[in-house]
Amino acid sequence: KLLLEGSVKKIDICMVNDRPFVYVAGLGKFINIAYDTPRYLKKKFGYFAYLFEGMKDFLRPIKSYKVNYEVNGIKKTGYFSFILISNANRIAGVNMFYKDVKLDDNQFELLLCNFTSRKNIIRTLRLLIDHDPNNISGLEFYRANRVKFDFENKKKKAWCIDGEKLDRATKTYEFT
Repeated sequence: KLLLEGSVKKIDICMVNDRPFVYVAGLGKFINIAYDTPRYLKKKFGYFAYLFEGMKDFLRPIKSYKVNYEVNGIKKTGYFSFILISNANRIAGVNMFYKDVKLDDNQFELLLCNFTSRKNIIRTLRLLIDHDPNNISGLEFYRANRVKFDFENKKKKAWCIDGEKLDRATKTYEFT
């Protein structure tokens, strides 16, 4: 009934190197969980299958990527172990990443994390529950409609785009 009688609304569609996505794009720690969790476990255990895969990834070494990036016209360089670009306030069942997300403002939300240890991950997740990401050490948060990443080396780990593996490995990624 809503499809037939509801109102039509425009929403933002993000692009990465000319490939569209509507929900989330990510790279780094925990990002592979969506596509590495075996399908039969997803069907059998649902959300708990993802938690199990997350615990396995938590125990793996943390890799940081050196990246030159441009956001809102400002060029910067940093080391990041987790990059998340989204148009949603709820990601992977968690409501704490972004506040006041609008789906039709021609902007997406960008979160850059510099986790260097498991202790940093636990501390940051705990702080995200009650604090603004802008005020947490090791996090950079932006709203933008264009971001360009130039990685020092061609990445071995794939981006996850709307839960699927993006196999187009390159050193440069542009999000619009």
